[in-house]
Amino acid sequence: MKIIDEIRNRYVRWIILLAGIVVLFGTFWNFYPVYCVNRAESALYSQDLEAAQDWIQSGLHWSADSISLHLLDARWNRRLSRFDEMNSCLSKAAEAGADKERIVHEQVLASAQTGTIGPLKNQLADLLMKGEDLSDICDAYVRGCLMVYRIDEAEKVLGLWKADLPDDPQPHFLAGRLLEHQVELDGAIASFEAALQRSQKHAPAAYNLGRIYFRNQKYEKALMMYEQARDSSWNPNPALVSMAQCAIELEQPERAARYLGEVTTTDPADDLEMYRYLGDPSSVALSRYYAVKGRLAQLNNDNNRARQAYEEALTANPQDWRSRYQYSQILRKLGLSEQAKAEVEKYRATQSALKECDESIRRLSINPNDVEARMAVARVMMEHISESQGIIWLKSVLLYDPDHVEARQMLDHYDNKHSK
Repeated sequence: MKIIDEIRNRYVRWIILLAGIVVLFGTFWNFYPVYCVNRAESALYSQDLEAAQDWIQSGLHWSADSISLHLLDARWNRRLSRFDEMNSCLSKAAEAGADKERIVHEQVLASAQTGTIGPLKNQLADLLMKGEDLSDICDAYVRGCLMVYRIDEAEKVLGLWKADLPDDPQPHFLAGRLLEHQVELDGAIASFEAALQRSQKHAPAAYNLGRIYFRNQKYEKALMMYEQARDSSWNPNPALVSMAQCAIELEQPERAARYLGEVTTTDPADDLEMYRYLGDPSSVALSRYYAVKGRLAQLNNDNNRARQAYEEALTANPQDWRSRYQYSQILRKLGLSEQAKAEVEKYRATQSALKECDESIRRLSINPNDVEARMAVARVMMEHISESQGIIWLKSVLLYDPDHVEARQMLDHYDNKHSK
């Protein structure tokens, strides 16, 4: 009997143990995706996108039909302007049973972020009164305002955003971008530093602060900021190229060559997304790597290699006027005077157009409704600076004058050229 009782007791203990394990596993199964949602939301708030995506994917591994995780994944993709991927995530959320209102809300934020701010503007007062999802609503609206140069509206929302969410780094970052554009560099530095005080993982704030230090010829400080941006980014290439640029200005060619050697892609187009996320236009991404290679070759007095690098830069982006100027200087040193003269003339034409553009920007700062000033900026962008930025300006013209003939013709011409 004792043996039977002992076996029975052991069996009962095993049953209790197994039941406990099942309960614990069930609790973990139910709780862990919720935990991942909270961690992903926190990471998105602090602009740590790499950590946010890790938590989203970890949660989806355990709960593939989580509405909250699919919506967060859509938001993560929207932050990177991956709108096809965003729509795919929204479709998954809808299939999992998400309310149509939540789906539409994300789509409205995406439209605002790309410059179509009307639908969000109509709801903005009510949404701000509700006090829910303030950071992403304000982020999308301010980005859209900045894109179509509605500075007054952006500044008003930034002020409210900072007051309501004092620990949010993003309004300080966007304020820094605005101040940098207005050449108020001390204010921009203070804003980027304020963003980094709130989140050391805010790679765009570190990257943009590095750019201002570089512009101010404080190359050691710039290098430190670019290093921080590299360490906070899942794609280190843009920061590495900028670090190499700093090393060149510090006359450290070996160090610059080492940074360029750490760049993990030979095709700068692969880095477009990261450049845009950090705050550089896509046109910069296409030629930046080659341009810095050219500067390094110049530092090493290797004019033939510099020529090759600048030719690669101008092939990647014919509108890179800085590389065009350096290219003209290299051609002159190589005794190719006629070619150099032709490149200088192209460079001067761009400089003249930029002066006209500055006047149009000044007019817009006084009156954002000045359609012809917007059109003037669009022409300069399309011809001399960046077609992608030109398209944004053409669309902003149509926001104010939907029947503007020249803007529509230029957009149609662009669409026809790129559809072939």
